[in-house]
Amino acid sequence: MMKKQFLLSTFFVLFITSLTAQERVSTKVAAGDDLNEALATSRYLFADFQDARVIVSNGTYQVKMNYNALTDEMDFFDDSGTLVTLPKNDVRAIYFGERLFRYTPNGYVELLSGRNLDFDLLVHRKFKMVSSKKQGAYGTTSETTSISSLSQISTESGIRQLSIVEDVTYRRTNIYYLFDGVKYYNANKSGFKKVFGKLKPDLDNWLKNNPVNFTKEQDINRLFTYCIE
Repeated sequence: MMKKQFLLSTFFVLFITSLTAQERVSTKVAAGDDLNEALATSRYLFADFQDARVIVSNGTYQVKMNYNALTDEMDFFDDSGTLVTLPKNDVRAIYFGERLFRYTPNGYVELLSGRNLDFDLLVHRKFKMVSSKKQGAYGTTSETTSISSLSQISTESGIRQLSIVEDVTYRRTNIYYLFDGVKYYNANKSGFKKVFGKLKPDLDNWLKNNPVNFTKEQDINRLFTYCIE
């Protein structure tokens, strides 16, 4: 049975509004620069490492942690002060205060709305390479969107530097998902119709009268709130 959560929905609308300015964050990385240094600040979701409550199969523990949107990892400092990543194989949930993260086949996702309901609305926040400029003769550059020549890769052991000389631009992107308790769907028009079509047969008509930009959290949350009421 779906429950109406008006106060919770209001909180998430206010919270999501505060995030809209972050959705188009772009960072240029010059040829030869180390990605860790170039994105030292912007790669993390929080400005500082936060107290986190990590729930695993055999218990719960506390640690200061931050979500790395470049590597899609949860980073923390171990007892020796070394920056390491959280092993994913046993993570059930991670709480930063009231903000809930889960590890899924789509990576680390944050619950935006739906706690204690039959459906979840989630977001995967990450950096994506959107363009690169290879250096040519006499120091000129040519732009390309191909990433086949890049060997930069994010792993649990860190980030390898680019192996060739080129400038790249990374953009923070948000990918939204619906979860029905069994399967994940992209939170676009098609996904909403698959998940809520039978519950809301007037969904097409509602969308005509209430246009939704499926790249904006506030719009997606507004549609999700309508679907779960």
